[in-house]
Amino acid sequence: MIFRGVFGACGDLVYALWIETTMSSIHLPRDVTDYILDYLHDDPFTLMQCCLVSRSWIHCSRKHLFGQVSFNSSTLPEKWERAFPNPLNSPAFYTRRLVVNGPRVFAKASGKCDWTQAFSRVVELKMWSCTDNPRFHFPSQVLIILEPLCIAVAPLLPSHILKIVRSLPLLEDLSITGSVRDDSDDACAVSQPSTSPPLTGTFQNLWTRGIGPILRELLALPNGVRFRSIDCTWYIERDLRWIKALVDGCADTLQYVRLHRKIIEASVASPIDFSRATKLKEVALQLESLRDVSTVMALKTLTSDHKDLQQISICVIIDDYYVNGFEEIHRRWMDVDRFLAQLREYTAFDTRVMYIGGEAGEGRHKRVERLFSEMMKRGIIKVEEI
Repeated sequence: MIFRGVFGACGDLVYALWIETTMSSIHLPRDVTDYILDYLHDDPFTLMQCCLVSRSWIHCSRKHLFGQVSFNSSTLPEKWERAFPNPLNSPAFYTRRLVVNGPRVFAKASGKCDWTQAFSRVVELKMWSCTDNPRFHFPSQVLIILEPLCIAVAPLLPSHILKIVRSLPLLEDLSITGSVRDDSDDACAVSQPSTSPPLTGTFQNLWTRGIGPILRELLALPNGVRFRSIDCTWYIERDLRWIKALVDGCADTLQYVRLHRKIIEASVASPIDFSRATKLKEVALQLESLRDVSTVMALKTLTSDHKDLQQISICVIIDDYYVNGFEEIHRRWMDVDRFLAQLREYTAFDTRVMYIGGEAGEGRHKRVERLFSEMMKRGIIKVEEI
């Protein structure tokens, strides 16, 4: 009953484990006790109690307790240093995901006591900031990274993001979310480093405007970029040319592409060119309007050389739909009808037009079915309710 009171609902499990490890002549192997403690991964109170029961339980308990550490205030690093003054036995060793408020928190990483040096096994760094201070400084050796790192930063200036990228020599994945201020070219101009991170994982850009300056500098790195996966959203037309350049720059390694276009009315001189990206396995396009056929035209750059291509998907989400321009929209989609049918012959193909349901969506549904009646009969396009 004492164990149930101290450990809550997990008391019986912990009690049985304690009996086996402390009072029995036969001790459970370490991997077995770790397996049992793994069941407590989402119960921090019980894990804290387990750290006090047996020294052999500390490693697994701390792995879950300190797997993610967040410094959301500039005062937290000082408290961390007071609690764990010796980096050699700091629980930061178990931290795999580090979340910080960049400019303010990393400003504490100076002097004799540097709280960052204990986080030697971080594989994911998420940075966020509520400031656009151009004097933001990210220390070049702020973290001792032993494994590839994924970093998400928002909202920071392009120059800030580039400083972080250049400071992490093992960086593979880069995710940029939120609001990035669209600096002028001069504001984010930086000197080129002698080396550059691998950048062989995923590049993700979600809900960000003005991504052009960042992509320009990434493409100018000495070793270039070799992302295997690109997941991009673009709102402004001038960002599109940089996304095109990113696809072309990663042509030798690119396998997965997901493009989400938030521009409804825009003039595009030429679609994204996939012709050189012959290792592509999957292409996904999400459109905000039936009028946006120009993005779909990028699929015309796929050829018989794309032997690894397994999946193509197009999703059009209709938040609003007008009768005006019906004939023009119908003509533009029929222009790609034959081409889509050819693609479907040698790869899995999933094209959906999603509309909002309910009474308000009934008329819209009928108009969309009329628009794609021929393509629906051949199974090229599906019309579904959100």
